[in-house]
Amino acid sequence: LAGMYALLEGQSANSLPLWKREGLGEDLYLYSGSDGKWHVGDEEVARKGFDCDLGSLCSCLHGAAMPNMLPSGAWERCRAHGRGVPDSSVAFMGRLPEYPVEISILSPAGQQKVAGRYLLQNCWANGQPIWKRMGHGEELWMYSGTSGYWHVAGVKAVQKSFCCTLGNLATAEAHGGLLPFQAGQWQLRDADGWRDDGEVKVLRGPLSFPPVLYLVTEHSDAIYELVAEFLNGQPLWKCSETGKESWLYSTTDGFWCLSKKDYPTLGSGCSLGTLASLQPHGGSMPHLCEAWQVRSSSGWETSGALLQTNPPESPSVLHVEAVGGGWEALVGKYWRLTGELIHHRHLWRQASSKEGPILFSTPDGWLLQTSNPLDESTLPQLQVTALQRADMLGTYQPVPGKRGCWKLQ
Repeated sequence: LAGMYALLEGQSANSLPLWKREGLGEDLYLYSGSDGKWHVGDEEVARKGFDCDLGSLCSCLHGAAMPNMLPSGAWERCRAHGRGVPDSSVAFMGRLPEYPVEISILSPAGQQKVAGRYLLQNCWANGQPIWKRMGHGEELWMYSGTSGYWHVAGVKAVQKSFCCTLGNLATAEAHGGLLPFQAGQWQLRDADGWRDDGEVKVLRGPLSFPPVLYLVTEHSDAIYELVAEFLNGQPLWKCSETGKESWLYSTTDGFWCLSKKDYPTLGSGCSLGTLASLQPHGGSMPHLCEAWQVRSSSGWETSGALLQTNPPESPSVLHVEAVGGGWEALVGKYWRLTGELIHHRHLWRQASSKEGPILFSTPDGWLLQTSNPLDESTLPQLQVTALQRADMLGTYQPVPGKRGCWKLQ
C-alpha cells in the first residue's frame, strides 16, 4: 500500500478530496468512505463510486481532518471479517521523501550481473519511484512490486507495466515505504530457489571509480583510462596507448573483461586473447579481482595478469649509452623522479644535470628528449638498460624533424 498518492484534481469522494497512487502497477485510492473514515482501497471502490467503506487500510473517524494530520495510532489494517488490527507504523506525509538520483547495487555472492549504477526515472510503479541501470547493455530496473517488495528485474517487468513481482533480487520483507538503501536484508533467486543473502548492498549515490587502471602482464603493461560511458551498469575504461586499442568492461553475466573488440560489439562474446576475471565481480572494481583468465584456442586458462591503480614497479635508475660512444650530454645515469608522472607513468632525468634530458611516456610510446638544440644529421642511436626488466628499455632512434628527441623502437 505504501507509496506516493497524488490528488485527483476536480474529483472527490463523499465531499472530500480523493488521491490515487502514482505510476504504473496496481491502482489504489485514498478516499473518505461513507463511514467518515479514510480508506485505502483498490479498483473495486472506484467501481462503487467510493460510496462504501472498503479497503485494506482505514483510519479512525477523521472529522474532516486530512490523512497527514491524523495522530499516531489512528490507522488500522482491515480484515475480511471482524475488527481491524491497529498499526502505529502507518503514517501519511504531506511532502515527498528525498529520492536519490542514483543508487548502486553490490551483489558479490550471487546474481552478480544485477550489480551496477541505477538512475532515477521520471516515472513511478505501485506508488514508488523507479531506478534504471545506467548505460548500454542489458536493461534492468529497481522497482516496487505489487506485493510491496523491492525487486530488480528486466524487460519482462516493463512489459507487465510493473504490475508484477518479477525479478531475481528482492527485499526479504515488504518495504513499507522504506527506500531500497534503507530496506535491510535482501534475498536472491538461483537454481535452488530463493535464499537470503547478507552480502547484497544497495547504496545511496554513485560509487567512486578509479580514473586510471594499469594492466600488468608478464611481458608488458598498459594504461586504461575511465571514459564517460557505462555498459551493463558498470563503468568503462579504454586503453590510452596508440596501437593497443582495447576496452575494460563488464559482461552481461557480471565478469570483468578486457577485449580488443570495437565498442559497439562489446558484450557479444569473448574472442581469442580476451582476458576476463576468474569470478563474477558482483560490483567490485577490476583492481579488486584476485585472479584472471585468458581465452586460448583450447579454452580458458589461468593468467598471471594484474590490474592495479598505481603505476607498475619500475627501475629507480636507468643507464643510457650512445651507440658508438661519446655524447656526454645525453649518456649516463637517469634517476626516477619521485612523485612525478607523465601520461600516468614515471619519468627519469639525467642524474648529472638538473635541466638535463628526460625519459618519459606518451600515448605513442617512450621518448627521450633534451631541451638543447642538436644537429639532427649527427644524432646517435641510444641504448637504455637497467638491472630489471621494464617497458622503457631498448634502442631509441632519433625522431625525424624533432631536434633532440629519440623514440623507443
